[in-house]
Amino acid sequence: MGLLTLVVAVVGLLQWSPVATWLVRRLVHLAPLNSGYSLEVGSAGGTWLDGLVLENVALLRGTRELARIGRLRVGYRIPDLAASPIRIQEIGVDGVRATARREGDTWDIANALRHSAGKTGGGGFEVGLIDVRDGALVAELSPDSLLRVRGLSMLVRDLNIGDVVTARVDRLNLALAPPTSSTWFAVSTRGQAAADLFTFDPVRVQTERSRVAGRVVLPRRLEDTRLLDRLDIRLKASPLSLADIAPLAPAVASSGDVDLDVMASARAGVVNARLVAAVSRGEMDLTGSTRLDRGKPTGYRLHGTVHRLDPSRLASAGPSGLVNGTVDADLRGTSPDSTSGTVDAHIAHSTIGTTAIEKLDLHTDLAAGRADVRLRGDARGGVLALDGWVRPFDSIPAYRFAGSATRMPGTAATGRALAGAESDSLLDIHLAGGGGGGGAAPPTRARGRPGGGVGRRGFKEGRGRGGG
Repeated sequence: MGLLTLVVAVVGLLQWSPVATWLVRRLVHLAPLNSGYSLEVGSAGGTWLDGLVLENVALLRGTRELARIGRLRVGYRIPDLAASPIRIQEIGVDGVRATARREGDTWDIANALRHSAGKTGGGGFEVGLIDVRDGALVAELSPDSLLRVRGLSMLVRDLNIGDVVTARVDRLNLALAPPTSSTWFAVSTRGQAAADLFTFDPVRVQTERSRVAGRVVLPRRLEDTRLLDRLDIRLKASPLSLADIAPLAPAVASSGDVDLDVMASARAGVVNARLVAAVSRGEMDLTGSTRLDRGKPTGYRLHGTVHRLDPSRLASAGPSGLVNGTVDADLRGTSPDSTSGTVDAHIAHSTIGTTAIEKLDLHTDLAAGRADVRLRGDARGGVLALDGWVRPFDSIPAYRFAGSATRMPGTAATGRALAGAESDSLLDIHLAGGGGGGGAAPPTRARGRPGGGVGRRGFKEGRGRGGG
């Protein structure tokens, strides 16, 4: 009878907040944290037999605060706390603020919990249910580059932290502001992080100007062909505002909308992807593939078409115009300096700036780090020809070229200025030069003559020196 009275008295005392807080502050030292990490608790309550409610909980590394939780509810069965792996039935989080710093390939806050080293891949820590509301996070990619998250709401089941982290995500909502951008992207999804795949369906991203939706299935091990063949990415933007993208990619135009479809899948170890975009009245369709060997690309194939595409609508420095053409590439190799293959680009019936291009063909052969280039063009009866080579992957890129531009549009006025005001001459230009390679650049020479008529003044050869 006396023992029972003592037990009842102890349990009763544990319901009293000052006693509960005192005990919790000592028990948190038993949490499975890595060296250098610690927990602090402001106050505690709850029944103790099946759960606790903690207020003002902080995770620290040394003296630096990594995270603070306004209210933390923990539900458990006492035998599970002594088991291996440790299992908690439920965690509820209200009002969390956290800051994470990059440490090599991981994050300081992610290294707080000890991981199990078991051969079976079992976790060192399991949670049946996690319910997070009102979260705000900051990820410091570098001292002056911050990724910000606010409005985080998450419902996760069956979290297992071991050799790999697995969980089922019933709800994930947040607003995200990337570095260099003041735009907040609202993200919502649900899915699963399994031992072999990440699956999120649906995935929705939106701003005040953009709407993106789709699904994502990503293998965790690209070297496993069986898993790779389950790759499935399908995203549709209708529209995607370039004003939302420009702060992240300065080369992108700062205004306008793009309707975008992106798809990727795999079969027999070959990844196939397609991108279809509509910009104003222009269209772009790109398809590509790559074969992976032990998770690394061994080559690429690409076929693309553009129709009535205005470069200025996509690129901030792009000229205005309407471009129609195709591009094809067939490349093999595991590194840039060992890549071999061909690249062909063809433009026809297009306008770039004020120049009308009837035909422009570019052919490139790549081998052993060198690209041999052949360019031929036809614009309003004028002919452009250029041949040469470039070594773009050398520590100091080198190149050599030779070519000519005959009867090109716009040269009539130049020909008359050189040959005489009464001449009907067009200017023919011949070029040769090169640069790079670690030594002094050979001369770049331009030689021209007025053709198509006899002028009253001669035209001298010009010679210059430079690397480009």
